[in-house]
Amino acid sequence: MDKQSAGIFDLNKNESTLVITPFDHFCNGPILLADGNPALVGGYDEPANKAQTDARKWISIYDHNQRKMFNMTSMFYNRWYPTPCLVKDNKVLIVGGTYNIDKGPQIPVAELWDPTKPHSGTEQVPLPPTFQKSSGLNWYPFILMLPRGEILWWGDRGGSITDANWNEIYKFPVLPNNTFPYRTMYPCTSSIVLSAMKPDGETGEYNDFSIIIFGGAPDGSKGALASPASARLDMFYCGHNICDKGWVIEDMLGQRRVMPYATVLPNGKVLVHAGGQAGIAGWKSGKIYKSTKPAYRDLMYNPYAPLGKRFSLSATLGIIRMYHSTSCLDLSGKVISAGCETCGMTGADAGDLPANVSRSPDGDLDYRISFAVPAEIGPGVERPVIISAPEVITRGSVFTILYTGTVTGATLAAPCANTHSINMNQKVLFLNLVSVSSSGVAQVQAPPLSQPAAAHAGYYQLFLLGTQTATGQTYSQGVWVKLVDIN
Repeated sequence: MDKQSAGIFDLNKNESTLVITPFDHFCNGPILLADGNPALVGGYDEPANKAQTDARKWISIYDHNQRKMFNMTSMFYNRWYPTPCLVKDNKVLIVGGTYNIDKGPQIPVAELWDPTKPHSGTEQVPLPPTFQKSSGLNWYPFILMLPRGEILWWGDRGGSITDANWNEIYKFPVLPNNTFPYRTMYPCTSSIVLSAMKPDGETGEYNDFSIIIFGGAPDGSKGALASPASARLDMFYCGHNICDKGWVIEDMLGQRRVMPYATVLPNGKVLVHAGGQAGIAGWKSGKIYKSTKPAYRDLMYNPYAPLGKRFSLSATLGIIRMYHSTSCLDLSGKVISAGCETCGMTGADAGDLPANVSRSPDGDLDYRISFAVPAEIGPGVERPVIISAPEVITRGSVFTILYTGTVTGATLAAPCANTHSINMNQKVLFLNLVSVSSSGVAQVQAPPLSQPAAAHAGYYQLFLLGTQTATGQTYSQGVWVKLVDIN
């Protein structure tokens, strides 16, 4: 075994390049830093791997300019399956993971790392009590920063929100056992997203937000059917507090999903892709697949549609994706998918796969890359086109975009950092449109100065929104912009 266990794929050139990785960051937690470089937190210790160093306790950065991985610092605890999250001042909060592979005990604290002092180690952060109690062994918890800087901690069937000083200020309502009796964390993996956030028309602040859980599996689910439901919680600021409207459980058109990938699109809709329909997430145990019956149709979730009409189904997919695959929003507006390490199943394990599903030529492994094309940007659809946009936008400013077509809005999407059905960097923000002229000039309001936590400084994909069609709102291809703070 050599040390080339990572790679770069250039979509423009259709070329891949291997990257030497001295540390074994297999099953790490990825995050995109403010400078655009990815950091890898934790990892694996493969006994047969004598070429790489155990990375469970380490943080590394891939430097794009040098095309190399660099080890930065160690953590207090070894972490396999951790979740990193960008928080205030672009520091990285590291939550969860365990010392042992597929075993406990739970690590009793989180850790905070400052990328501006990359070699200075981490400091310990207490886990909020409600989250700690609900999160079990705490593999890949769902962690994110809210618009006022609070931290949302979700673990399996419950969780907390803390303030900037790590005090617990909100407890999630209990998931209803009668309509959603499913677990959501690995190995009963669901995919959880923060819905696209819309700004107040006057202040530009983001005061309403939702989390949506897609799929999961019942407790002790070895071979049992996966969850056919989603769970949505709408939340909002009520004075200095956070209030909610209670859980809404929705049927996913009978489609069961464990370890799917949910991707928030620039128009706010959510594409639910891949995964299995039975079992749990994980590698094979001997010759036994832990998850079976691959999903061969995508679900599209429209959060703005009436209750009961939010889900729709795609046609049959060309390629199935199971354990150790991934999906991300691409700059084209499509959803790019890659990978699989348990896709070679046949017979009853494969379920009722249609004949037009293209099976991997490499057995369980799938090295192919595919794209899902939402109908609202499909062939023949007239989309807005960004002619020019600033490379750098300043928080609180109004900036100019030149375009063609019809423009009705704009969004920013944070770049993807996705593994094991959790996008650790996921955030989509609608922006207030100040003005649109018939000559193709749009004035757009950047995220507000009053809520720096709503959009951390760094790189984003900028999209323009177009007209409403029968399948959804059209949107442009994206361009990269960098959001910066006023000096």
